[in-house]
Amino acid sequence: MSETTSADGGEKTLPCGCRVRTHRDFIGRVLGTILARGIDCTDARHTIDAAVIMPGREHASPDTGGLLS
Repeated sequence: MSETTSADGGEKTLPCGCRVRTHRDFIGRVLGTILARGIDCTDARHTIDAAVIMPGREHASPDTGGLLS
């Protein structure tokens, strides 16, 4: 799969193997919507259509794994 750097509509594979479509929210954070769960993903919160905050310098959230509540 080709990985894009665009935050708007690009697809990316997370380190856990889940595939996401990226976009920005109303305050500019880069979010990803889970499209497919990775075979080896152990995070029960990574479900199809779940929104996650994408890892990055501004948005890293080690305490929550980058997930929105």
